[in-house]
Amino acid sequence: MLNGRKIEVLHNPALQNARRKAPFANIALIGMPGSGKSTIGRGLARRMNGWLSVDTDELLASRAGQTLEDLNKLLLPAAFLDIEEATILDLNGSGNIWSTGGSVIYRSAAMEHLRKLALLVYLEVDYEVLTQRVGNPARRGVVLPNGQSFAELYAERTPLYRKFADLTINTSSLRARTTVDELLPHLNRLV
Repeated sequence: MLNGRKIEVLHNPALQNARRKAPFANIALIGMPGSGKSTIGRGLARRMNGWLSVDTDELLASRAGQTLEDLNKLLLPAAFLDIEEATILDLNGSGNIWSTGGSVIYRSAAMEHLRKLALLVYLEVDYEVLTQRVGNPARRGVVLPNGQSFAELYAERTPLYRKFADLTINTSSLRARTTVDELLPHLNRLV
C-alpha cells in the first residue's frame, strides 16, 4: 500500500502457462531509460541473499571500451544493437539480477536468450514522469534513430516491454525501496 492505494504487480498469463515449469534462475529487469532498472537491481540484490546485480549497459561499455554516450555518437543504431545483443547472448549462470539496456527488446535473439534464463520484470513508468527523470535523452545514452523523438521511442517500446514481461510494476510514483518491497514477495515465489 502507498498512501492508502494498493500497488499492483501484473502477471503475464504466459507465466502461469508455458514459462512456469520451474523456478527461474535469474531475473532480468527491462524498461525505458530512467525506469530505475539499475537502482532496483542493486536494491533487489541487497535483499536477496547471494544474488548479484549486473548492469548490462556497463558490460556493453566495458566490452566496447567506450561510454554509452560515446558509442551512440560513433555507431549507427544497428551497430549499437549488435554489441548489445552480443553482450546479452554472453550472459549465463544463476543468481543474477540483470538490469538491461532499454533497447534490448529490439533483438529477438537477445530476448529469447533472456526468456530462457530469467524471469522478465518490466519496470513501467508513465511518460510524463520518465521525461522528468531522464532529462536530455542523449546524455543518458538513449539511441533516437532517424530523428525520432523521445515520445515516439516511448510509444514504440512500451508494447514490446509489455509483450515480453512476466511481471510488470508501474514505478511512476514509487521510490526504489518501495518498488523492491513490492516486488520481493512475487519474486520469492518465482525464483
